[in-house]
Amino acid sequence: MQNAKLTQHDKSGHERYVALCRLVEKRDELLATLFDHPRRSTALFQLAHIHAERLLTDEEFASFSDELRASVQLILSLGSTS
Repeated sequence: MQNAKLTQHDKSGHERYVALCRLVEKRDELLATLFDHPRRSTALFQLAHIHAERLLTDEEFASFSDELRASVQLILSLGSTS
């Protein structure tokens, strides 16, 4: 796990810094995938990915239509969020 590398005391400060930079870069790429360049043609898949990352509360997800929630659940069940 990437976070474990940040707390390992046998690693030098520089090694932990590099691990932190890589983690931030990886998370930044994920956020870019989730939120950059929204389009109608990709919105459903972006929403499914956002939901899969647990960035929507249950209350927020419940506010969508039954049809949209079912579509998101179908995408997630197929494993096609990326």
